[in-house]
Amino acid sequence: MADALRASEDRFRNIIDKSADGVVVLRRNGVITFVNPAAEAMLNRGADELVGQMFGVPTAPGETTQIDVLRRNGPALVAEMRLVETEWEGSPSYLATLRDVTERKRVEEAFRFLVEAGDVLAGSLDYGTTLARAARLAVSQLADWCLIDMRIADELVERTAVARESLDTGGLAPRLEGRYPIPRRPAFGLGKLLEGVEPEIVAEASAAFLANLAVDPQQLRAIHRLDCRSAMIVPLVARGKTIGIMSFLSSRVGRRYDDDALALATELARRVAPAIDNARLFEEAQEAVRRRDEFLAMLSHELRNPLASIVNAGALVRLCAGDVAKLDETGGVIERQGRHMARLLDDLLDLSRITRGKIELRKQPVFLEKVLEAALVACRPAIDGAGHELRVAFPGEPLAASADPTRLEQVFNNLLVNAAKYTHVNGRISVQARRESDEAVIVISDNGVGITPDALPRIFEPFFQSDSSIDRAGGGLGVGLTLVRRLVELHGGSVAAASAGVGLGSQFEVRLPLAKKAAVAPGPRVSTDAPRGCRVLIVEDNHDNREILKSLLAISGHQVRAVANGQDGLDAIRSGWPEVALVDIGLPGIDGYEVARLARRSATNQNVRLIALTGYGRPEDRRQALASGFDAHLVKPVDLSDLQGVLNAENPMRVAVGCSEPGSDDGE
Repeated sequence: MADALRASEDRFRNIIDKSADGVVVLRRNGVITFVNPAAEAMLNRGADELVGQMFGVPTAPGETTQIDVLRRNGPALVAEMRLVETEWEGSPSYLATLRDVTERKRVEEAFRFLVEAGDVLAGSLDYGTTLARAARLAVSQLADWCLIDMRIADELVERTAVARESLDTGGLAPRLEGRYPIPRRPAFGLGKLLEGVEPEIVAEASAAFLANLAVDPQQLRAIHRLDCRSAMIVPLVARGKTIGIMSFLSSRVGRRYDDDALALATELARRVAPAIDNARLFEEAQEAVRRRDEFLAMLSHELRNPLASIVNAGALVRLCAGDVAKLDETGGVIERQGRHMARLLDDLLDLSRITRGKIELRKQPVFLEKVLEAALVACRPAIDGAGHELRVAFPGEPLAASADPTRLEQVFNNLLVNAAKYTHVNGRISVQARRESDEAVIVISDNGVGITPDALPRIFEPFFQSDSSIDRAGGGLGVGLTLVRRLVELHGGSVAAASAGVGLGSQFEVRLPLAKKAAVAPGPRVSTDAPRGCRVLIVEDNHDNREILKSLLAISGHQVRAVANGQDGLDAIRSGWPEVALVDIGLPGIDGYEVARLARRSATNQNVRLIALTGYGRPEDRRQALASGFDAHLVKPVDLSDLQGVLNAENPMRVAVGCSEPGSDDGE
């Protein structure tokens, strides 16, 4: 019997010795009496050292629990322990089985962490909040410090979030934040953003690595105070682009990052990046909506003011029919405010064309000082009306360039009007032009209200208004300076703004490339001939436009007839009476294009000059008008002098006056 029992125990011991699980046999008082080889390996100690030692019993027989196993000269393990009652060598004992579940627990914790991270990141669309939450997630599981740097421009990065696992008693976080140029050092961190960073472990944080986390000596001192020993650098990639970088820093003596930690950090970054990107897109969308609403409010303000003047002036005309002086003054108001509204519309359309790359310059040899002089003449009423002193200094030599004189005049006009508008009464405006090497430098400065430091970097943005006060004293839609920059850049030049601050004036410097040859062809001749009276037919369905234009042309010495639809216009042209027909395009019945096509079919109508006068100003509209048989294409509102020039022409013209640039898409 004893032999059989001994044989059974030997077989049991043999099974235990071969078990992959650790087995520890304990007396009821907790003293170890036996350990198998797997337990020796798990505890990193031999049986001779373990037998006779006390072994804590954290669970009751029959139950299973997890315990942390501290090992000699090795990392701690997590073991799943089950305790059962048994007989061992004739004494009541416990048999404890230990199963290494360290990897399983690590995977489970990582999964729970990533699920929690997804929930946390999905809880907000606020950009700053999302960044802060992402950094806090990192320090809750992976780091003592987390730094998040976001790319905000091609060459600019901003450290937008800094988090620490424990309380930042030293106040280091604010010293680490800020906006910086991206270092052109590809060794570590920020510099790698220029080339596309890959996840990496920095096992030992060297002085060179820490130096690449800082952009100035003061920040480097703060970096050193983090006591960083090991680090991970992980990119934030959204929509196929690296939008930022997460730096995981460890200051613990026992924590050294490994491939498992890097894999978890990379997976966290994979969830963080789209959350941050979505928050930023949401913020940009909100900003776009806010700016749209502000723009619409500005547009309403800017249009209602001249409309109010025009409407009131019309009422005044009826009340003072016999007062010639008052009528003249009122007519001036209507004309000025109408031109102001036309300029607002032109600016908006120009901005739309330029931003979509659908504008072409009509370059020719010009003297830049002549273009400046034309702009000064156009702006002189605004400058003199405010009592400003104007100082002009041109170089002794001509500044010859290949440029679009109309567009450059628009540039200088905008800058001069702004100078007059944003300078208090009786101020000073200076215009200086000079040559610097192969460039012309034109500086327009004033002693006006100036530009705030925060507004200066955004002054050329579309619809940006440094003055958002309710009175809108400056006026404008916030597109003039955007047009200035885009038009100058189209000429191969640059423009910069400067201001010492509020109340200290502003300065705008335009740089334009000069022509290699100084010879400049003469500009187009402006006709000064007296108007020649001719028989004019107006085909226009808008009653007010038709009657006003009829009166203007009659006063200018022309014989005028007017009709309201396409068929009547065609009949009048076929009658042979008109020498010139001003034809609207959007007519009831048959449109203006059809009127021209049908009129040209008759041999008797070949000498009549057909002029399209329309609100349609796209290049394709002009091409269609000329293809239909029109000799000229004018866009409403047309300047009376331009119209007179067309009427006075002795030969039929194939021109467009006041129309949009090629590639634009203006509508009526």
